Amino acid sequence: MELVHIRIRNYKTLGADAGYDFAVKSGLTLVGPNNSGKTNLLEAVRLFFTGYNNVFGYERSRDLPFGSGNSQTSVACTFLLNESESQPRTILSEIYDLLESPTIERDFGRVTVYLIITTGGNPSYRLFPNEKKPRNGSPAATYSKKVRDFVTWILEKTVVHYLPSYKSTRELYHDLLLPSIRRHVANQIQSAASEIRNALKAISNDVNQSLEQIELPELEVDFSIPDESIEKLLSGFDFFLRDDNRTSVFHKGMGVQSAAIMTALCWLTQHERGNGKYVVWLIEEPESYLHPRLFHNVRKIIDLLAESAAVVVSTHSLSFVPQRPSMVLGTEKNDGMTTIRTFVKYADATASIRQSIGMRFSDFYNFDLYNVLVEGQTDRDYIEWVTSLLKADGFLTSDRFPILSGPDWSVLDFGGARGLGGFLRATWQLIVPDTMCVAVFDGDNAGKRETRDLQQYFGNKNVPFQANRHFVSVRKDMPIEGLFPDKWIIEIQQEHPGWFEYFSVDASGTLEQMKIRDKNKTSYRNHIKEKVESESNSAWTSRWRDLFMAIESSLSRPTGT
Repeated sequence: MELVHIRIRNYKTLGADAGYDFAVKSGLTLVGPNNSGKTNLLEAVRLFFTGYNNVFGYERSRDLPFGSGNSQTSVACTFLLNESESQPRTILSEIYDLLESPTIERDFGRVTVYLIITTGGNPSYRLFPNEKKPRNGSPAATYSKKVRDFVTWILEKTVVHYLPSYKSTRELYHDLLLPSIRRHVANQIQSAASEIRNALKAISNDVNQSLEQIELPELEVDFSIPDESIEKLLSGFDFFLRDDNRTSVFHKGMGVQSAAIMTALCWLTQHERGNGKYVVWLIEEPESYLHPRLFHNVRKIIDLLAESAAVVVSTHSLSFVPQRPSMVLGTEKNDGMTTIRTFVKYADATASIRQSIGMRFSDFYNFDLYNVLVEGQTDRDYIEWVTSLLKADGFLTSDRFPILSGPDWSVLDFGGARGLGGFLRATWQLIVPDTMCVAVFDGDNAGKRETRDLQQYFGNKNVPFQANRHFVSVRKDMPIEGLFPDKWIIEIQQEHPGWFEYFSVDASGTLEQMKIRDKNKTSYRNHIKEKVESESNSAWTSRWRDLFMAIESSLSRPTGT
Protein backbone atom coordinates (compact mmCIF):
# COMPACT_ATOMS: atom_id res chain seq x y z
CA MET A 1 0.00 0.00 0.00
CA GLU A 2 1.15 3.52 -0.75
CA LEU A 3 -0.35 6.94 -0.05
CA VAL A 4 -0.20 8.91 -3.31
CA HIS A 5 -2.50 11.92 -2.89
CA ILE A 6 -4.22 13.94 -0.18
CA ARG A 7 -6.92 16.57 -0.44
CA ILE A 8 -7.90 18.77 2.52
CA ARG A 9 -10.90 21.02 3.00
CA ASN A 10 -11.81 23.32 5.91
CA TYR A 11 -9.01 22.53 8.32
CA LYS A 12 -7.43 25.42 10.23
CA THR A 13 -6.03 27.78 7.54
CA LEU A 14 -6.78 25.30 4.74
CA GLY A 15 -10.07 26.28 3.15
CA ALA A 16 -11.30 25.12 -0.24
CA ASP A 17 -9.66 21.98 -1.64
CA ALA A 18 -5.95 22.01 -0.82
CA GLY A 19 -4.52 18.95 -2.55
CA TYR A 20 -1.10 17.59 -3.33
CA ASP A 21 0.58 14.41 -4.52
CA PHE A 22 3.02 12.32 -2.58
CA ALA A 23 6.17 11.72 -4.60
CA VAL A 24 6.52 7.97 -4.12
CA LYS A 25 10.05 7.00 -3.00
CA SER A 26 11.27 10.58 -3.12
CA GLY A 27 9.35 12.48 -0.45
CA LEU A 28 7.80 15.94 -0.32
CA THR A 29 9.18 19.17 1.12
CA LEU A 30 7.04 22.11 2.24
CA VAL A 31 8.47 25.64 2.03
CA GLY A 32 6.97 28.99 2.85
CA PRO A 33 7.04 31.89 5.31
CA ASN A 34 6.32 31.44 9.00
CA ASN A 35 2.62 31.06 9.82
CA SER A 36 1.74 30.24 6.20
CA GLY A 37 0.21 26.81 6.90
CA LYS A 38 3.06 24.30 6.57
CA THR A 39 2.37 22.74 9.96
CA ASN A 40 -1.35 22.55 9.16
CA LEU A 41 -0.54 20.50 6.06
CA LEU A 42 1.49 18.08 8.17
CA GLU A 43 -1.21 17.84 10.82
CA ALA A 44 -3.88 17.24 8.17
CA VAL A 45 -2.05 14.06 7.12
CA ARG A 46 -1.97 12.91 10.74
CA LEU A 47 -5.62 13.89 11.19
CA PHE A 48 -6.69 11.43 8.51
CA PHE A 49 -5.30 8.59 10.62
CA THR A 50 -7.08 9.86 13.75
CA GLY A 51 -9.25 6.71 13.85
CA TYR A 52 -12.83 6.48 14.92
CA ASN A 53 -11.97 7.60 18.45
CA ASN A 54 -10.50 11.02 17.53
CA VAL A 55 -7.21 10.13 19.22
CA PHE A 56 -5.51 13.35 18.09
CA GLY A 57 -8.15 15.56 19.69
CA TYR A 58 -9.84 17.40 16.83
CA GLU A 59 -11.88 20.33 18.18
CA ARG A 60 -14.35 21.99 15.84
CA SER A 61 -14.16 25.33 17.65
CA ARG A 62 -10.39 25.40 17.19
CA ASP A 63 -9.74 23.48 13.98
CA LEU A 64 -12.52 24.64 11.65
CA PRO A 65 -11.57 27.83 9.75
CA PHE A 66 -13.18 30.98 11.12
CA GLY A 67 -16.39 31.86 9.33
CA SER A 68 -16.96 28.36 7.91
CA GLY A 69 -20.44 28.14 9.41
CA ASN A 70 -21.90 24.65 9.10
CA SER A 71 -19.09 23.40 6.87
CA GLN A 72 -17.24 20.23 7.80
CA THR A 73 -13.56 19.40 7.88
CA SER A 74 -12.67 16.68 5.40
CA VAL A 75 -9.47 14.90 4.41
CA ALA A 76 -9.41 12.55 1.43
CA CYS A 77 -6.47 10.19 0.94
CA THR A 78 -5.84 8.15 -2.20
CA PHE A 79 -4.01 4.86 -1.81
CA LEU A 80 -2.47 2.38 -4.22
CA LEU A 81 -3.05 -1.23 -3.19
CA ASN A 82 -0.53 -3.91 -4.02
CA GLU A 83 -1.74 -7.02 -5.81
CA SER A 84 -0.54 -9.11 -2.87
CA GLU A 85 -2.90 -7.30 -0.47
CA SER A 86 -5.80 -9.67 -0.96
CA GLN A 87 -7.75 -8.84 2.20
CA PRO A 88 -8.57 -5.19 1.35
CA ARG A 89 -9.19 -6.10 -2.28
CA THR A 90 -11.74 -8.72 -1.20
CA ILE A 91 -13.49 -6.25 1.12
CA LEU A 92 -13.48 -3.64 -1.64
CA SER A 93 -15.05 -6.12 -4.06
CA GLU A 94 -17.82 -6.83 -1.56
CA ILE A 95 -18.42 -3.09 -1.14
CA TYR A 96 -18.71 -2.66 -4.92
CA ASP A 97 -21.28 -5.48 -4.96
CA LEU A 98 -23.43 -3.66 -2.41
CA LEU A 99 -23.59 -0.38 -4.36
CA GLU A 100 -26.91 0.24 -6.07
CA SER A 101 -26.50 1.10 -9.77
CA PRO A 102 -22.83 2.09 -9.46
CA THR A 103 -21.60 4.64 -12.00
CA ILE A 104 -17.88 4.17 -11.39
CA GLU A 105 -15.63 1.51 -12.84
CA ARG A 106 -14.32 -1.01 -10.33
CA ASP A 107 -10.70 -0.31 -9.45
CA PHE A 108 -9.01 -2.61 -6.96
CA GLY A 109 -5.59 -0.97 -7.28
CA ARG A 110 -6.48 2.63 -6.45
CA VAL A 111 -9.00 3.82 -3.88
CA THR A 112 -9.82 7.09 -2.12
CA VAL A 113 -10.97 7.15 1.50
CA TYR A 114 -12.76 10.22 2.83
CA LEU A 115 -12.55 11.37 6.45
CA ILE A 116 -15.40 13.70 7.38
CA ILE A 117 -15.44 15.41 10.78
CA THR A 118 -19.12 15.85 11.56
CA THR A 119 -20.59 19.02 13.08
CA GLY A 120 -20.49 17.16 16.39
CA GLY A 121 -16.73 16.71 16.04
CA ASN A 122 -16.86 12.97 15.37
CA PRO A 123 -14.71 11.27 12.70
CA SER A 124 -16.61 9.48 9.93
CA TYR A 125 -14.96 7.55 7.09
CA ARG A 126 -16.59 7.01 3.72
CA LEU A 127 -15.95 5.41 0.33
CA PHE A 128 -17.55 6.57 -2.93
CA PRO A 129 -19.64 9.34 -1.27
CA ASN A 130 -21.40 10.19 -4.53
CA GLU A 131 -22.50 6.63 -5.22
CA LYS A 132 -25.96 5.26 -4.39
CA LYS A 133 -25.51 3.12 -1.29
CA PRO A 134 -28.00 0.79 0.43
CA ARG A 135 -30.27 2.86 2.66
CA ASN A 136 -32.08 0.41 4.91
CA GLY A 137 -32.07 -3.05 6.37
CA SER A 138 -29.43 -5.73 6.22
CA PRO A 139 -27.68 -4.49 3.02
CA ALA A 140 -27.17 -1.06 4.60
CA ALA A 141 -25.77 -2.58 7.79
CA THR A 142 -23.51 -4.90 5.79
CA TYR A 143 -22.27 -1.99 3.65
CA SER A 144 -21.41 0.08 6.77
CA LYS A 145 -19.58 -2.86 8.31
CA LYS A 146 -17.57 -3.54 5.16
CA VAL A 147 -16.57 0.13 4.86
CA ARG A 148 -15.50 0.09 8.51
CA ASP A 149 -13.53 -3.13 7.93
CA PHE A 150 -11.73 -1.56 4.95
CA VAL A 151 -10.92 1.68 6.81
CA THR A 152 -9.78 -0.28 9.87
CA TRP A 153 -7.38 -2.21 7.64
CA ILE A 154 -5.95 1.07 6.30
CA LEU A 155 -5.59 2.53 9.79
CA GLU A 156 -4.03 -0.59 11.29
CA LYS A 157 -1.71 -0.98 8.32
CA THR A 158 -0.33 2.55 8.71
CA VAL A 159 2.04 4.01 11.28
CA VAL A 160 2.24 7.81 11.35
CA HIS A 161 5.17 9.52 13.08
CA TYR A 162 4.91 13.26 13.61
CA LEU A 163 8.12 15.01 14.68
CA PRO A 164 7.24 18.58 15.74
CA SER A 165 10.11 21.03 15.94
CA TYR A 166 9.45 21.79 19.61
CA LYS A 167 10.21 18.25 20.83
CA SER A 168 13.63 17.65 22.35
CA THR A 169 15.86 14.78 21.32
CA ARG A 170 15.24 13.16 24.73
CA GLU A 171 11.49 13.26 24.09
CA LEU A 172 11.91 11.81 20.61
CA TYR A 173 14.05 9.01 21.98
CA HIS A 174 11.73 8.12 24.87
CA ASP A 175 8.44 8.61 23.00
CA LEU A 176 9.40 7.25 19.60
CA LEU A 177 12.50 5.06 19.56
CA LEU A 178 12.56 3.48 23.01
CA PRO A 179 9.11 1.79 22.78
CA SER A 180 10.06 0.14 19.48
CA ILE A 181 13.48 -0.93 20.77
CA ARG A 182 11.81 -2.36 23.87
CA ARG A 183 9.29 -4.33 21.78
CA HIS A 184 12.01 -5.61 19.47
CA VAL A 185 14.25 -6.78 22.33
CA ALA A 186 11.27 -8.31 24.14
CA ASN A 187 10.52 -10.40 21.07
CA GLN A 188 14.11 -11.62 20.99
CA ILE A 189 14.04 -12.79 24.62
CA GLN A 190 10.50 -14.16 24.58
CA SER A 191 11.90 -17.69 24.47
CA ALA A 192 13.38 -17.08 27.92
CA ALA A 193 9.98 -16.23 29.48
CA SER A 194 9.59 -19.65 31.11
CA GLU A 195 13.05 -19.43 32.71
CA ILE A 196 12.21 -15.96 34.02
CA ARG A 197 8.93 -17.25 35.49
CA ASN A 198 10.74 -20.17 37.13
CA ALA A 199 13.31 -17.81 38.62
CA LEU A 200 10.57 -15.56 40.01
CA LYS A 201 8.72 -18.60 41.36
CA ALA A 202 11.87 -19.75 43.14
CA ILE A 203 12.26 -16.33 44.73
CA SER A 204 8.62 -16.41 45.80
CA ASN A 205 9.08 -19.84 47.38
CA ASP A 206 12.16 -18.68 49.32
CA VAL A 207 10.29 -15.66 50.69
CA ASN A 208 7.26 -17.78 51.59
CA GLN A 209 9.50 -20.18 53.53
CA SER A 210 10.80 -17.21 55.50
CA LEU A 211 7.20 -16.16 56.22
CA GLU A 212 6.53 -19.59 57.62
CA GLN A 213 9.66 -19.40 59.78
CA ILE A 214 8.46 -16.17 61.36
CA GLU A 215 5.05 -17.78 61.93
CA LEU A 216 3.12 -15.92 59.22
CA PRO A 217 2.05 -18.86 57.05
CA GLU A 218 -1.25 -17.20 56.17
CA LEU A 219 0.69 -14.69 54.02
CA GLU A 220 2.09 -15.67 50.63
CA VAL A 221 4.03 -13.63 48.07
CA ASP A 222 4.10 -14.12 44.34
CA PHE A 223 6.64 -12.41 42.09
CA SER A 224 5.61 -12.46 38.41
CA ILE A 225 6.22 -10.81 35.06
CA PRO A 226 4.22 -7.52 34.92
CA ASP A 227 0.92 -8.26 33.16
CA GLU A 228 2.66 -11.31 31.68
CA SER A 229 4.46 -8.93 29.30
CA ILE A 230 8.18 -9.42 28.78
CA GLU A 231 8.27 -5.91 27.30
CA LYS A 232 7.30 -4.39 30.66
CA LEU A 233 10.38 -5.95 32.23
CA LEU A 234 12.57 -3.67 30.10
CA SER A 235 12.71 -0.18 31.53
CA GLY A 236 15.19 1.32 29.11
CA PHE A 237 18.52 1.17 27.30
CA ASP A 238 21.57 3.41 27.27
CA PHE A 239 22.18 5.24 24.00
CA PHE A 240 25.91 5.87 23.48
CA LEU A 241 27.95 7.50 20.74
CA ARG A 242 31.60 6.71 20.22
CA ASP A 243 34.02 9.27 18.74
CA ASP A 244 37.12 10.03 20.80
CA ASN A 245 35.22 8.77 23.83
CA ARG A 246 32.18 6.60 24.42
CA THR A 247 29.56 8.89 25.98
CA SER A 248 25.80 9.14 26.20
CA VAL A 249 24.26 10.67 23.10
CA PHE A 250 22.54 13.18 25.36
CA HIS A 251 25.92 14.52 26.53
CA LYS A 252 26.75 15.54 22.95
CA GLY A 253 25.84 18.82 21.29
CA MET A 254 22.27 19.28 20.10
CA GLY A 255 23.29 18.94 16.45
CA VAL A 256 24.96 15.56 16.96
CA GLN A 257 22.05 14.39 19.14
CA SER A 258 19.56 15.27 16.40
CA ALA A 259 21.64 13.59 13.69
CA ALA A 260 21.95 10.41 15.79
CA ILE A 261 18.21 10.31 16.51
CA MET A 262 17.37 10.93 12.84
CA THR A 263 19.69 8.11 11.78
CA ALA A 264 17.98 5.73 14.20
CA LEU A 265 14.67 6.52 12.48
CA CYS A 266 15.90 4.51 9.49
CA TRP A 267 16.13 1.43 11.71
CA LEU A 268 12.66 2.16 13.10
CA THR A 269 11.22 2.41 9.58
CA GLN A 270 12.76 -0.88 8.49
CA HIS A 271 11.60 -2.53 11.73
CA GLU A 272 8.02 -1.39 11.18
CA ARG A 273 8.10 -2.30 7.50
CA GLY A 274 9.27 -5.75 8.54
CA ASN A 275 6.13 -6.00 10.66
CA GLY A 276 4.00 -5.29 7.60
CA LYS A 277 3.33 -1.62 8.33
CA TYR A 278 3.17 1.32 5.92
CA VAL A 279 5.15 4.18 7.47
CA VAL A 280 4.48 7.90 7.20
CA TRP A 281 6.97 10.45 8.53
CA LEU A 282 5.89 14.06 9.13
CA ILE A 283 9.05 16.00 10.02
CA GLU A 284 8.86 19.63 11.02
CA GLU A 285 11.96 21.80 10.48
CA PRO A 286 14.70 19.16 10.85
CA GLU A 287 17.28 21.94 10.79
CA SER A 288 16.10 23.30 14.16
CA TYR A 289 18.96 21.94 16.28
CA LEU A 290 21.53 21.08 13.61
CA HIS A 291 24.86 22.66 12.91
CA PRO A 292 24.96 23.68 9.21
CA ARG A 293 27.75 21.15 8.59
CA LEU A 294 25.27 18.37 9.40
CA PHE A 295 22.52 19.56 7.05
CA HIS A 296 23.86 17.55 4.12
CA ASN A 297 24.11 14.39 6.25
CA VAL A 298 20.58 14.64 7.63
CA ARG A 299 19.23 15.43 4.15
CA LYS A 300 20.65 12.06 3.10
CA ILE A 301 18.95 10.41 6.07
CA ILE A 302 15.62 11.86 4.95
CA ASP A 303 16.26 10.60 1.42
CA LEU A 304 16.89 7.12 2.87
CA LEU A 305 13.63 7.29 4.84
CA ALA A 306 11.76 8.23 1.67
CA GLU A 307 12.94 5.05 -0.05
CA SER A 308 10.69 2.94 2.20
CA ALA A 309 8.20 5.40 3.73
CA ALA A 310 6.06 8.40 2.85
CA VAL A 311 8.00 11.44 4.06
CA VAL A 312 6.78 15.02 4.33
CA VAL A 313 9.23 17.65 5.61
CA SER A 314 8.66 21.32 6.35
CA THR A 315 11.72 23.56 6.34
CA HIS A 316 13.13 27.07 6.35
CA SER A 317 16.55 25.87 5.21
CA LEU A 318 17.78 25.84 1.63
CA SER A 319 19.82 22.74 2.41
CA PHE A 320 16.66 20.71 2.98
CA VAL A 321 14.96 21.74 -0.25
CA PRO A 322 15.35 19.00 -2.89
CA GLN A 323 16.91 20.08 -6.16
CA ARG A 324 13.98 18.58 -8.08
CA PRO A 325 11.17 21.20 -7.94
CA SER A 326 8.44 18.58 -8.40
CA MET A 327 9.26 17.38 -4.87
CA VAL A 328 8.60 20.83 -3.35
CA LEU A 329 5.31 22.43 -2.34
CA GLY A 330 5.01 26.11 -1.38
CA THR A 331 2.60 27.68 1.10
CA GLU A 332 1.41 31.27 1.19
CA LYS A 333 -1.24 32.97 3.27
CA ASN A 334 -3.78 35.30 1.65
CA ASP A 335 -6.60 36.86 3.69
CA GLY A 336 -5.82 34.47 6.53
CA MET A 337 -6.08 31.30 4.41
CA THR A 338 -3.33 29.05 3.08
CA THR A 339 -2.80 28.64 -0.65
CA ILE A 340 -0.56 25.98 -2.15
CA ARG A 341 1.68 26.34 -5.16
CA THR A 342 3.94 24.07 -7.15
CA PHE A 343 7.21 24.98 -8.84
CA VAL A 344 8.88 24.43 -12.19
CA LYS A 345 12.29 25.89 -11.31
CA TYR A 346 14.43 25.34 -8.23
CA ALA A 347 15.06 29.07 -7.89
CA ASP A 348 11.33 29.66 -7.53
CA ALA A 349 10.99 26.86 -4.97
CA THR A 350 13.60 28.48 -2.73
CA ALA A 351 12.59 32.10 -3.27
CA SER A 352 10.59 32.43 -0.04
CA ILE A 353 13.50 31.08 1.99
CA ARG A 354 16.12 33.23 0.30
CA GLN A 355 14.01 36.32 0.81
CA SER A 356 13.41 35.69 4.50
CA ILE A 357 16.81 34.57 5.83
CA GLY A 358 20.40 35.55 5.34
CA MET A 359 22.83 32.85 4.22
CA ARG A 360 26.11 32.52 2.43
CA PHE A 361 25.75 32.88 -1.32
CA SER A 362 26.99 29.35 -1.95
CA ASP A 363 24.09 28.03 0.14
CA PHE A 364 21.38 29.69 -1.94
CA TYR A 365 21.05 26.92 -4.50
CA ASN A 366 21.82 23.89 -2.31
CA PHE A 367 24.65 22.74 -4.55
CA ASP A 368 25.95 19.24 -4.06
CA LEU A 369 29.69 18.49 -3.98
CA TYR A 370 29.61 18.37 -7.79
CA ASN A 371 26.97 20.04 -9.96
CA VAL A 372 25.88 19.82 -13.59
CA LEU A 373 23.93 22.93 -14.63
CA VAL A 374 21.67 22.38 -17.63
CA GLU A 375 19.27 24.47 -19.66
CA GLY A 376 15.96 22.79 -18.88
CA GLN A 377 14.04 19.92 -17.36
CA THR A 378 14.34 17.83 -20.53
CA ASP A 379 18.15 18.02 -20.37
CA ARG A 380 18.10 17.00 -16.72
CA ASP A 381 15.75 14.08 -17.32
CA TYR A 382 17.86 12.76 -20.21
CA ILE A 383 21.13 13.02 -18.29
CA GLU A 384 19.72 11.29 -15.19
CA TRP A 385 18.10 8.55 -17.29
CA VAL A 386 21.14 7.83 -19.46
CA THR A 387 23.36 7.93 -16.35
CA SER A 388 21.40 5.03 -14.88
CA LEU A 389 21.70 3.09 -18.16
CA LEU A 390 25.45 3.68 -18.46
CA LYS A 391 25.95 2.55 -14.87
CA ALA A 392 23.98 -0.60 -15.56
CA ASP A 393 26.02 -1.52 -18.65
CA GLY A 394 29.32 -0.98 -16.83
CA PHE A 395 30.51 2.18 -18.59
CA LEU A 396 30.25 4.59 -15.64
CA THR A 397 32.56 2.77 -13.24
CA SER A 398 34.24 4.16 -10.14
CA ASP A 399 37.75 3.80 -11.55
CA ARG A 400 37.02 5.65 -14.83
CA PHE A 401 34.32 8.04 -13.53
CA PRO A 402 34.88 8.53 -9.79
CA ILE A 403 32.52 11.53 -9.73
CA LEU A 404 29.66 10.55 -12.03
CA SER A 405 29.56 6.97 -10.73
CA GLY A 406 29.16 8.23 -7.15
CA PRO A 407 26.29 9.78 -5.15
CA ASP A 408 27.66 13.30 -4.63
CA TRP A 409 26.63 15.05 -7.84
CA SER A 410 23.36 16.62 -8.94
CA VAL A 411 21.76 18.08 -12.04
CA LEU A 412 20.04 21.48 -11.78
CA ASP A 413 17.96 23.03 -14.56
CA PHE A 414 17.19 26.70 -15.21
CA GLY A 415 14.28 26.88 -17.65
CA GLY A 416 16.20 27.29 -20.93
CA ALA A 417 19.44 28.55 -22.42
CA ARG A 418 18.75 32.16 -21.47
CA GLY A 419 17.77 31.13 -17.95
CA LEU A 420 21.02 29.21 -17.49
CA GLY A 421 23.01 32.04 -19.07
CA GLY A 422 21.36 34.60 -16.79
CA PHE A 423 22.11 32.50 -13.73
CA LEU A 424 25.77 32.17 -14.73
CA ARG A 425 26.15 35.91 -15.38
CA ALA A 426 24.83 36.64 -11.90
CA THR A 427 26.60 33.89 -9.97
CA TRP A 428 29.54 32.30 -11.82
CA GLN A 429 32.14 34.65 -10.41
CA LEU A 430 30.88 33.91 -6.88
CA ILE A 431 30.33 30.16 -7.03
CA VAL A 432 33.52 29.09 -8.84
CA PRO A 433 35.86 29.67 -5.86
CA ASP A 434 34.14 27.12 -3.58
CA THR A 435 31.79 25.05 -5.77
CA MET A 436 32.54 22.44 -8.40
CA CYS A 437 30.15 22.82 -11.32
CA VAL A 438 30.00 22.65 -15.11
CA ALA A 439 27.35 24.14 -17.41
CA VAL A 440 25.95 21.97 -20.22
CA PHE A 441 24.49 23.81 -23.22
CA ASP A 442 22.71 22.51 -26.28
CA GLY A 443 24.65 22.96 -29.52
CA ASP A 444 21.71 24.61 -31.27
CA ASN A 445 21.48 28.32 -32.11
CA ALA A 446 20.26 29.32 -28.64
CA GLY A 447 23.02 27.38 -26.89
CA LYS A 448 25.77 28.65 -29.21
CA ARG A 449 24.60 32.23 -28.84
CA GLU A 450 24.56 31.95 -25.05
CA THR A 451 28.03 30.40 -24.72
CA ARG A 452 29.48 32.98 -27.13
CA ASP A 453 27.94 35.86 -25.17
CA LEU A 454 29.04 34.40 -21.85
CA GLN A 455 32.63 34.03 -23.01
CA GLN A 456 32.65 37.64 -24.14
CA TYR A 457 31.02 38.75 -20.89
CA PHE A 458 33.41 36.89 -18.60
CA GLY A 459 36.38 37.67 -20.84
CA ASN A 460 35.83 41.37 -20.17
CA LYS A 461 35.95 40.60 -16.45
CA ASN A 462 38.99 38.30 -16.67
CA VAL A 463 36.86 35.42 -15.34
CA PRO A 464 37.68 31.99 -16.86
CA PHE A 465 34.87 30.39 -18.86
CA GLN A 466 36.39 27.84 -21.20
CA ALA A 467 34.86 25.11 -23.35
CA ASN A 468 35.17 21.56 -21.94
CA ARG A 469 36.41 23.03 -18.70
CA HIS A 470 33.66 25.29 -17.40
CA PHE A 471 30.99 24.51 -19.97
CA VAL A 472 30.23 21.69 -22.40
CA SER A 473 28.25 21.79 -25.65
CA VAL A 474 26.36 18.57 -26.32
CA ARG A 475 26.69 18.41 -30.15
CA LYS A 476 27.26 20.90 -32.95
CA ASP A 477 23.98 22.41 -34.20
CA MET A 478 21.91 20.01 -32.10
CA PRO A 479 19.89 20.05 -28.88
CA ILE A 480 20.37 17.24 -26.36
CA GLU A 481 17.82 15.12 -28.27
CA GLY A 482 20.40 14.96 -31.07
CA LEU A 483 22.74 12.76 -29.01
CA PHE A 484 20.82 9.70 -30.14
CA PRO A 485 21.66 7.95 -33.43
CA ASP A 486 20.86 9.99 -36.55
CA LYS A 487 19.04 7.00 -38.02
CA TRP A 488 16.57 7.02 -35.10
CA ILE A 489 16.02 10.78 -35.37
CA ILE A 490 15.38 10.60 -39.13
CA GLU A 491 12.94 7.71 -38.64
CA ILE A 492 11.03 9.61 -35.97
CA GLN A 493 10.86 12.72 -38.17
CA GLN A 494 9.46 10.68 -41.04
CA GLU A 495 6.79 9.24 -38.75
CA HIS A 496 6.01 12.48 -36.87
CA PRO A 497 7.15 15.53 -38.87
CA GLY A 498 4.90 17.80 -36.77
CA TRP A 499 7.03 17.16 -33.69
CA PHE A 500 9.94 19.14 -35.18
CA GLU A 501 10.26 22.91 -35.16
CA TYR A 502 12.89 22.56 -37.87
CA PHE A 503 14.74 19.64 -39.43
CA SER A 504 17.13 19.19 -42.36
CA VAL A 505 19.51 16.69 -43.95
CA ASP A 506 22.14 17.36 -46.58
CA ALA A 507 22.28 15.94 -50.14
CA SER A 508 23.72 12.66 -48.86
CA GLY A 509 20.94 12.27 -46.33
CA THR A 510 23.16 13.17 -43.37
CA LEU A 511 21.37 14.93 -40.51
CA GLU A 512 22.30 18.64 -40.38
CA GLN A 513 20.08 20.22 -37.76
CA MET A 514 16.86 19.67 -35.85
CA LYS A 515 14.80 20.98 -32.96
CA ILE A 516 11.84 19.37 -31.18
CA ARG A 517 8.82 21.53 -30.37
CA ASP A 518 8.43 22.04 -26.62
CA LYS A 519 4.95 20.51 -26.58
CA ASN A 520 6.23 17.34 -28.29
CA LYS A 521 9.36 16.72 -26.22
CA THR A 522 7.67 14.16 -23.98
CA SER A 523 6.34 12.22 -26.98
CA TYR A 524 9.80 12.28 -28.59
CA ARG A 525 11.42 11.07 -25.36
CA ASN A 526 8.92 8.20 -25.01
CA HIS A 527 9.63 7.20 -28.62
CA ILE A 528 13.37 7.25 -27.97
CA LYS A 529 12.96 5.13 -24.84
CA GLU A 530 11.10 2.52 -26.86
CA LYS A 531 13.99 2.37 -29.31
CA VAL A 532 16.53 2.08 -26.49
CA GLU A 533 14.58 -0.75 -24.87
CA SER A 534 14.45 -2.65 -28.17
CA GLU A 535 18.20 -2.20 -28.83
CA SER A 536 20.39 -5.21 -28.13
CA ASN A 537 23.72 -3.35 -27.84
CA SER A 538 24.99 -0.04 -26.49
CA ALA A 539 26.33 1.44 -29.73
CA TRP A 540 23.63 4.13 -29.49
CA THR A 541 25.40 5.60 -26.42
CA SER A 542 28.56 6.74 -28.26
CA ARG A 543 27.73 10.46 -28.24
CA TRP A 544 26.46 10.23 -24.67
CA ARG A 545 29.74 8.66 -23.62
CA ASP A 546 31.62 11.59 -25.11
CA LEU A 547 29.38 13.98 -23.16
CA PHE A 548 29.92 12.17 -19.88
CA MET A 549 33.68 12.04 -20.38
CA ALA A 550 33.70 15.82 -20.96
CA ILE A 551 31.56 16.40 -17.84
CA GLU A 552 33.74 14.13 -15.69
CA SER A 553 36.88 15.89 -16.90
CA SER A 554 35.39 19.32 -16.20
CA LEU A 555 34.32 18.39 -12.68
CA SER A 556 37.77 16.92 -11.98
CA ARG A 557 39.55 20.25 -12.33
CA PRO A 558 40.96 21.83 -9.16
CA THR A 559 38.45 23.91 -7.18
CA GLY A 560 38.48 27.56 -8.15
CA THR A 561 40.11 27.08 -11.56
